[in-house]
Amino acid sequence: MQALSWYRAMSCSPQKVDALTCSFTLKGCACALVFSEATQIHSQLLHFGFEADILLLTTLKDVYAKTIDLHAAHKLFDNIQKRDIASWNAMISGLLKEADPMRL
Repeated sequence: MQALSWYRAMSCSPQKVDALTCSFTLKGCACALVFSEATQIHSQLLHFGFEADILLLTTLKDVYAKTIDLHAAHKLFDNIQKRDIASWNAMISGLLKEADPMRL
């Protein structure tokens, strides 16, 4: 996936990766169902200090739900202190996908 290549290049450049960059890259991981890359980005989020960003947590939870790792998605959902509509919808969507993967 080309977005991951650009993300890696940016991570190694003097330009700092921000929360929005991580969010877009995670969305790409969700679309491509690239679970291993998403978990690496998750660990980088902690390194960058973005662990409290609700957009990133919701996006990351969506990645885990789409790749059918609902245990990780549920754990992230439990850690979101201020859940918004996107957080709830992403979790519900993941649970529906687990119930019937061919439906979504």
